[in-house]
Amino acid sequence: MSHDACRQRVIQARARLASQLDSTRQQAENLQETVRQSTSPMRILTAGILGGFTAGILKAGQLPHGTLPNARTLGNLLSILNTVLPAWQQLRAPQASPTPAPATPTTRGEQPPAAH
Repeated sequence: MSHDACRQRVIQARARLASQLDSTRQQAENLQETVRQSTSPMRILTAGILGGFTAGILKAGQLPHGTLPNARTLGNLLSILNTVLPAWQQLRAPQASPTPAPATPTTRGEQPPAAH
């Protein structure tokens, strides 16, 4: 292989590497932004509570006596969280100002129908 051909291959390899680095950097930035947007205090709290509850139940791989009542408690906890979560999201949602319904055009000076 001649020196020019080898040099050309090196230049092409550098261009491919630069392209792959840019692509990887963009993907890493997208992942970081996605994680930042999806991480909320409620999700962190929920994961911590469920993780702690699970770790307490499993106790280093051993199922303690009375695991079934603990499992029922976990189900109750999940139902409580399912009840509270919509209220939490509603509190965090931006308050939208009520907008009046658009006026309907009338013809020949007629009055619009009265709302019942």
